[in-house]
Amino acid sequence: MFIPSAAEGPIPAAQAEACVKNPHRNGATEVIHVDPVNPNPAALSHAADLIAAGKVVAFPTDTVYGLACRPDDPKAIDAVYEIKGRPRRLPLVLFIPAADDLARYAAEIAPELDRATRRFWPGPLTAIVRASERVPWAVVADGTVGIRVPRHPVALGLVRACAGVLATTSANLSGRGSIADPAQVLEQLEGTIVLVLDAGRAPGGMESTVVDFARQPPAVLRAGAVSIEELRAAIGAVEAP
Repeated sequence: MFIPSAAEGPIPAAQAEACVKNPHRNGATEVIHVDPVNPNPAALSHAADLIAAGKVVAFPTDTVYGLACRPDDPKAIDAVYEIKGRPRRLPLVLFIPAADDLARYAAEIAPELDRATRRFWPGPLTAIVRASERVPWAVVADGTVGIRVPRHPVALGLVRACAGVLATTSANLSGRGSIADPAQVLEQLEGTIVLVLDAGRAPGGMESTVVDFARQPPAVLRAGAVSIEELRAAIGAVEAP
């Protein structure tokens, strides 16, 4: 059953509840269509409830489709690695709702990091920072954690519905390219995840740029949607990959 978006007008509470309880199913994976600009709160709440229960959900971002789970649930983190076949040496990334929230998860914020996040967040920049004590150990690697503020309304809405933080990674099998088309997410992951929030094709189609701000000067670990030239214009010296 199609869950209408907020852009299509409000829906009665009883109808919203019925939509959530009787979603369109594709195999063992639920598919809920959401408006990419004004996602229906009932759909986001349903996804958040699943994530709170330790499940793994696929959702659109401003770059590609991602997988989301609770960062403080080691079993959910393990499930993400098993679903993707992802090496454990590659940590998941935290999504947060705003640059102002970075101080909760970063042990320190250097001037370069502050300038970069003010310039590129929300957007396709993943910042590797020294993790604060607040960060769950399951997403920490060598004392650091990757953090991003997505630009996509569905992604931001889901983060906010999940108490302001999600553990995420791209929604594809390890070793294959990232996915912008939700139909391809189902082709690879149907039956292994509980829900796909389908907002149509992800607008970016390119992964975020990953920059290690725990080093001096900061170093690009993965090229992506934010170019080296844009980074250097914003923060100065940056090591190329």
